[in-house]
Amino acid sequence: MEQTAIKALEKKYPTNKYLNYFDSGLRNSIAHYTFFWEPGGKIRLCSEIFDKNPNEISLVELMKEIYELNVLTEGFFIMLRDKYGLPDIKLEELER
Repeated sequence: MEQTAIKALEKKYPTNKYLNYFDSGLRNSIAHYTFFWEPGGKIRLCSEIFDKNPNEISLVELMKEIYELNVLTEGFFIMLRDKYGLPDIKLEELER
């Protein structure tokens, strides 16, 4: 079996939160649209489109996870910006 780059990095840096973010169920479910809302306020996060045993989380848990992923993503951008001298992204530029 061929090892992916992300798996190799996770093996070398197992406690790196940013690398763990890439393989989190929440990120994968949202990125691949394999999640759904159930009556009663539970959110199901599927590992694939035909997942028979999806993970269940509450809306509060979902919002906490989204906030943490946002912080990690912003932190990664800031590190790249500082390392490569990239310009800041202004809110007005995102609204176009």
